[in-house]
Amino acid sequence: DGANKAKSWRSAELPFQKLLTSVWPLFELLAPLELQEAAAVHSAVEEHALKFAPAGVDPREPICRQSKRSELVKGLENQRVEAIVVFGRKDRVQILHRYLQRNLRKNGGVIDRVNFVVFAAMREDLDYMQQLIAENDDVYAYPVVTGRRLAKIYSICTDPDTVYLKIDDDMVYLADEAIPEMVRERLRNRCGMVSANVINHAILSPVQQDIGAIRNFFPDYGPADALAEDNAAAARSPWIREDDVLPIMAMEK
Repeated sequence: DGANKAKSWRSAELPFQKLLTSVWPLFELLAPLELQEAAAVHSAVEEHALKFAPAGVDPREPICRQSKRSELVKGLENQRVEAIVVFGRKDRVQILHRYLQRNLRKNGGVIDRVNFVVFAAMREDLDYMQQLIAENDDVYAYPVVTGRRLAKIYSICTDPDTVYLKIDDDMVYLADEAIPEMVRERLRNRCGMVSANVINHAILSPVQQDIGAIRNFFPDYGPADALAEDNAAAARSPWIREDDVLPIMAMEK
C-alpha cells in the first residue's frame, strides 16, 4: 500500500503535460510564412537589379538576365546586317555554322547574309565551305574580294547603310545577345568599330584579367613536398592583385 502511494505520481497528470506532449503541425504553420518571406526577398532583389542595371540601357552596365529572342532583335527589323566569316578550318566552322544559322534573320536573328572570305584553307576545308554555300544558297555566299592578306576581308564592305560583322572561323560559342547588341552599339555612332567581349583575345584577355573576370595567375605552391596540399589551398584562395598597376577605369569617348 505504501509502495502504491509512493508511485502515485505515475498516474497523476502534471500541469501543461498535454501541451508538452502534443504533436504540433509546425511545418504546416511555418512553411507559408517562410514562403512569404522568401518571395519578399526575391522581389526586393529584382527591384534592386532593375533600378541599378536596367536591361538594354548600355552594354557597360549589363545584368545576367535571359531575354526572349524576339526582344533581343526588337528595333533592328529594318537594319541590314551581313556577317563576314574569315574561313580556313572545317572543324571550327562546323561549330560556328550552328550559331550562324541561329542568328539568321529568317530564324529569329538579325543576319541577312553570310559572306565567306578564305584566308588560308586546305582542299578539304574548301570543299566543306562549298557544301555549306550550296545547302544555304539563299543566305550564304562566296563573294569576289580584292586586296591582299587581311585587307581583302574588308573589301566587300561597300554599303554604308549595312552593318558588317567580322567573325573568325574559330568562334565556338556566341551568346544570343552578342550580335544584336554589337549592331546596336555600332548604330549609336560612339565609335567606328565595335568588338564583342571575346574570350582568348590578344587585347581583351588583359582587360578581363584586370577586372577579375578571368583569373589567369599561377599561385606560389611552396616546397615540392607540399605541392598537393598547397595546390588544394591555392584553389580555394581569393584572387588578389599584387602589382602596382591601377585598375582599368571606365573608357570614355
